[in-house]
Amino acid sequence: MFENIRIVLIKTSHPGNIGSAARAMKNMGLSRLYLVTPECLPDGHSRALAAGGKDVLEQFTLVQTLQEAIEDCHIVFGSGSDLRIQPWPIVTPKEAAKIVVTEASAAKQVAIVFGRESNGMDNEEMNLCHYQIRIPGNPEYSSLNLAQAVQVMTYETRMAYLAAQGEGKVQLKNNVAPTVVELEYFYRHMESAVGALLEDDSRQLGTVFKRLRRIFNHANLDKKDTRILHGLFQKIGYLVNK
Repeated sequence: MFENIRIVLIKTSHPGNIGSAARAMKNMGLSRLYLVTPECLPDGHSRALAAGGKDVLEQFTLVQTLQEAIEDCHIVFGSGSDLRIQPWPIVTPKEAAKIVVTEASAAKQVAIVFGRESNGMDNEEMNLCHYQIRIPGNPEYSSLNLAQAVQVMTYETRMAYLAAQGEGKVQLKNNVAPTVVELEYFYRHMESAVGALLEDDSRQLGTVFKRLRRIFNHANLDKKDTRILHGLFQKIGYLVNK
């Protein structure tokens, strides 16, 4: 189950945080670490802080974009973001962990993404996520160190896994979900059809597209759902352009 979960760190600025995140992952049984254009690669300081998690650190995957890191994933969680204007469906680490375990136990690829230490994730990156994780800290000072946030989320994931084992609920779902790449193809098709439909009021298209993405991301679509929606938007596009 844990092999289906990856931790993704975006543009990490301090090598120590990478090492500490690797240690947190190892503590809770996770091993797949992805680094998106880090400002510095893991070094001796990273290895020292990784301690017993050096194997996780040494096997990291380096990518250039977030989309590359999650392109084969079926569900993506974003953390380290403060999107006040267009908030995504928000879950606590405990709520997120239950979904992670359910999906990963059904052999789906799951990504938990952590934003930059300085300013988290931007809107474009959050557009690729299904949920936004919000750690309910002290409202007067809720900022966590990157590795601490990774530890909170990996701990909750392990606890959810142990709870599911005890309840006999580790295997819960068998529907085949679309990957991020397949969803992006669907969204481009959707935006083309909706754009043609609302061409007389193009000012609101950006907001409409964002809200439709939120709806479909939160709907946990399977591949049959996306095929039906592809057909629907194809028909809309045909009727509008007829």
